[in-house]
Amino acid sequence: PWVQSDARRIVRAAVAAPPIIVAIGLLLWLAPNDVQGVFIDPAAVLEEGFSRGGMTAMTAPFSHPGQLGWALAFCGCFAVAAFSARAIGAAVLGTSLGASLFGILASLRRKPLIGLPLAVLVGFGAGLKRKQRIYALGVTAVLVAFLSLAARSRVEAIVADTTANYLDPYTPTAARTMLYLTGWDIGAKHFPLGAGFGRFGGYVSQLRYSPIYDEYGLSTTYGLSPEAPYYIQDTYWPHILGESGWLGITLVAGMLVLLWRSAMQVWAREADPWLRALAFGAAMALVEVVLESAAAPVFEGTLFAYVTALPLAAALVIQKRQLPKAPRDPRSTATGQQ
Repeated sequence: PWVQSDARRIVRAAVAAPPIIVAIGLLLWLAPNDVQGVFIDPAAVLEEGFSRGGMTAMTAPFSHPGQLGWALAFCGCFAVAAFSARAIGAAVLGTSLGASLFGILASLRRKPLIGLPLAVLVGFGAGLKRKQRIYALGVTAVLVAFLSLAARSRVEAIVADTTANYLDPYTPTAARTMLYLTGWDIGAKHFPLGAGFGRFGGYVSQLRYSPIYDEYGLSTTYGLSPEAPYYIQDTYWPHILGESGWLGITLVAGMLVLLWRSAMQVWAREADPWLRALAFGAAMALVEVVLESAAAPVFEGTLFAYVTALPLAAALVIQKRQLPKAPRDPRSTATGQQ
């Protein structure tokens, strides 16, 4: 059972993690290839070592740079939350957030690069007070300025890769683009329940190759074929829309919105700084992971799903236990005795 002190433990761990993760990552980044091979995903061979713009992405201590970038963006949310709740000072914020931004840039991933500033903007912007919204714009501006000026070449490499893979009109058969277009078509064709579970975009449809991929001609697209199904699980929302239709995607989106609102209510109402930091950090991290879900099955991956859910659950349970109990009606007690 969650207790009050757990809020402090979780937030402190999240704030302390970025410098440690980056230090380990740098050591392994400079290590011989044989040592790096212990950690790196086998798919790195297919994606040229996850490099972009001729630069190698930092991966370790995770197996994929996407995991590294997400983890540091996740921790960065808690650093900002703890500072806003006055649980940590400016020096600690600078160390933790600086390490997070450095690691995100080193990972060369686009989603955490956008996700962290967006999470801060949405989190503070949702506040009712004008001061909070101005604060959000200020923090977001600082983050964007740092990312743009401190590592311009890396930002340009990430932008160039995005343009080449998603915005180039001469590459309409990119796997993720095809999954989005097909998921939308399936949702419209099988309104409102979709094509059924295990038939599109998920692990089961890859394990038992779904006939839908043949029906829509996706089986001839690299990464979606039965011989090389590397990218079948690369999207989340097309998968939900294709398998459970507009009803299913509405329920999933509604559940995430309710979780986010509940965490924001804890941040607004509670007095304990650590509980406020836990709830606010969890809410911002949820925004970041929703952005990640645009091009990754984050809510179906163990690491992403559990780490996102844990602080949300802790904040909501601790807050519920702190609510004062309603006084018992003496008349009901007397009636029961009679």
